[in-house]
Amino acid sequence: MTWAPSITAFSGSATVLASMALASDTAAHMPGSSAPPFSSVRLLRCEAGTCLDVLPPQPVGSDGRFQFSRDLSGQLLPAGSYQVIATANEYQAEQTDPVEVFEGEDRDLGDIALEPFPVRFSDITPCADVPVEGGRCRYSVRVTNRLGTKLTGAAWSLVEAIGTGSLSDSTRFQSNGARKFSIHSLESKIVHFDFDVPGTVRAGASICTSVFFADDKREPFFNTVGQSPLFCITKSAGPSPALSVVPNKDAQKMFRGSDSRMIAPPKVKSH
Repeated sequence: MTWAPSITAFSGSATVLASMALASDTAAHMPGSSAPPFSSVRLLRCEAGTCLDVLPPQPVGSDGRFQFSRDLSGQLLPAGSYQVIATANEYQAEQTDPVEVFEGEDRDLGDIALEPFPVRFSDITPCADVPVEGGRCRYSVRVTNRLGTKLTGAAWSLVEAIGTGSLSDSTRFQSNGARKFSIHSLESKIVHFDFDVPGTVRAGASICTSVFFADDKREPFFNTVGQSPLFCITKSAGPSPALSVVPNKDAQKMFRGSDSRMIAPPKVKSH
């Protein structure tokens, strides 16, 4: 996919504009943040050698375009040095170099190409019918090797829960171990995971899962070549609480909130 961002500054304020399109097989625009690959963008302001987020990750419009003109408090963006970080599920995050934007300047940043991970995740089967009094959440995902060579490594899944009712009210842990296997070129394998959901989890809690794959059986946790959010479940409140799967669009908003894919704000590059 290709992003074509530009920055425009007006009368002491700045507006960041961009559009996004597929670059591999078609020139069609990205479908935006409401459909796969659920793209999002971050805007960073760079000062004193460090770039920090101006806004949390923002969704992309249905036409593949997005625009930044105000900060989180609603104030107009001042002229200055800015950076854009683009992310999408199952693509490597990319960032622009910091660009100085002056008052009244129209600045085109060019294209940012997002490269896909070597593996693709699909056919997600969330856990179903977990008893509200507690039970096992069993789920699976298909891992496909996109490369022309064999992949040997391991897949594992992380579980993150908030609103649990514990003292910290949240937790993050790995489900029942890494799965080690090999996938030949352009072939796939369905991988199964599970974890226990205790009945003590408070009503209103949300539990989200994600998957990782590493091309290395010996040190998989430090050689990841792909990752993706999977699904979320929530425990409803009321006289008859129940555990149910969150609709995919709403789950993506939850993932953006925690954003397990977020990379650390980069330092300004020296020239």
